[in-house]
Order: sequence, then C-alpha cells, then structure tokens
Amino acid sequence: MGGAMDMMNGKMADAMNCMEKEMEVSCQDETYRKQVFVPFWYCMVAVGERDPGPVPPCNGPIKFGDASKCKKTEKQIKDEIEMAKSMCFDKLKQLYDLQGKLGQCAADISTEKQKVEEERQGLQDIQQETQECEKKSATAKAEQSMAGFSADESSGGQFCPAFAAELKAAFAKYTLAVEQCISVQISAQVHIPEINIKIPEIQVGEISGTSFNIQMPDFKAPDFTGDIVVPSGGGKLNVATGNAGQPGSKESKLTFDDRVAKIKADIKDCEEAKPKVQEKHNELAAMKGKVADQKQKACEEPSSLLELGASPEAQVAIQVFSMMKMTWGCAGVAASLDAEDGLLAVLQKC
Repeated sequence: MGGAMDMMNGKMADAMNCMEKEMEVSCQDETYRKQVFVPFWYCMVAVGERDPGPVPPCNGPIKFGDASKCKKTEKQIKDEIEMAKSMCFDKLKQLYDLQGKLGQCAADISTEKQKVEEERQGLQDIQQETQECEKKSATAKAEQSMAGFSADESSGGQFCPAFAAELKAAFAKYTLAVEQCISVQISAQVHIPEINIKIPEIQVGEISGTSFNIQMPDFKAPDFTGDIVVPSGGGKLNVATGNAGQPGSKESKLTFDDRVAKIKADIKDCEEAKPKVQEKHNELAAMKGKVADQKQKACEEPSSLLELGASPEAQVAIQVFSMMKMTWGCAGVAASLDAEDGLLAVLQKC
C-alpha cells in the first residue's frame, strides 16, 4: 500500500516538475509562447483539463515544481504540447459545432415565435375593438333608459335634474363596472392563449434574423488573453473561479463531457419546442373566425346586448337597471348598482 502511494506521489511530482519546465520552455521563445503555449493553456481550460485562470507570467513567484528534475528534453516537451494542443482544439471545435446547431435551432424558433406573437397581437387588437363597441353600446343603452340624461359633463341633462351630480357619479361607477365586466366576458368567450415557448439562452454566438452566427476565437491572435467564455456556460477562461483566503468555495470546473452533455440537452429541448410553435400557430388560426364574429356582432349589428326601451320615468329606469344585474352577471356591476350611493339608490330619489 505504501509503495503504491509513493509511486503515485512520485508521478505527481514528476508531472509538476515537467509543468514547470513547460513554463521555462515557453518563456525562452516569445513567438512560441504566443502561438503555441498560450493557445494550448486556454484550450485546456476550455475543455476542463486545467483550472480557469490566466497564464502564469514568466519568472513569476509561484513555481509548479523543479524544472531541473524533469527528465524530458525540450523537444519532447514541445512535441507533446503540439500533439495535445491539436487534440484539444479538435474537442473545442466539437463544442462550437454543437453550439452552432443549438443557435440555429434557437434562431428558427425565435423567428417563428415572433410571427405567432404578431398573430396573437392581431387577435387581441380585434378583441379590443370589440370591447370598445360593446362599451359604447352599453353606455348608450344606459343613457337611453334615462331619457334626457347624458354622461357627458358638458351637456345638461333633463332626467332627474335635482340629483344630477349624484346621478352622474353613480352612473360613472356603473359604467366602469360594466366596462370591466365586458372585458372579462369577451376574453372568456374567446380566450386568446399565451405564447409560452422557451427559447434556449444563447451566451456564445449571435442570432441575426433567421441565421445564427458563431466563430471560434483565434487563440493564436497576438492580443488573445483568454478573456472569453466558451459554449455551455462557465466564466471567462482567464478568471480563476476561487482563491485561497477568499470567502466561498471554489467552483467545480466544467469538463468537456459536461459541456457536450449540456449543449446536447439544450438542443433536444429546442427541437422539442419547434412543433409547439406550429401548434400555437394552428390554434390562433382556428380562432380568427371566432374573434371576427365577436367583432361583427358587437360593432355591426344594432345591438349585442339587451334591447331597452326609452322612458323618462325613474321607475322604469330602476326596473331596467335591476335587470342589468342579471344581464351582465358580474359582481362589480351588481355592487355599483346596489351600493348606498349606487345608481339604484340615486334613482329611488328621482
């Protein structure tokens, strides 16, 4: 047991010694450092083979090990880094290819969802016009039942002039209650559904119309510092996720398999959402006729409400408005009529 542990510790020490030698080799050639070592470092961070954080500076105070104890030659180290870098960027390309597939799916859904939302807004606009027609008709009929009365403050009413101010206030409350009732009833008769379709969050790449644009950054660019995030989440490559002595525990790094699994899961969710958009489109299309009929009935026919006769007598008005409680069937309308200062109480004075 002890021998195996010693062997493991020895291999760990060898790895740290050779990591320090890698740093020394990279610092001997600025071109090699920028074009090979720095891209390799951040690629390894991106695929979860190295902890996030910046490339250590040359001649820095922190040492990984003793470079003189590494048994590998400089050529061996460079060859191994070059091979590992190639394999690493192959993995990174897989991530960006998967992100491209996810982004295009999101772009497709976003475009179609926008069309469906515009269809929904069109139906809502028609329903709003329907409500306005109903409200206008309801107000006219209420005034008609009290011949000579008008809700318009600028016009003088001859119906119950002794209580004109109280009548106007009560009538205003009644009208508001009726308008609210109309809004509820029209929406209930033909309910326009919400468009609750979730589009995957895209942190890398950009949706532009029906297209998705994504390009893997040039890790070999002279000004590349690892100040990026890669597909499937996590922070910037050059920012350490935790430091000793600071509050909070260190976040676990995302492995390559973690990232692939997350993107694939997002793609699956996205593909499953596509038919839901079409379902909403079909549902809204089937409602167009009903919404149009609502508007025609409210705005073009003589009345979609109870036909009322005109009479200057308060008793007739009381009978009419008492019937309106049953006609509308809304608690708010009944309350506006039955309150102590409600329309029925004022009409009793007339």
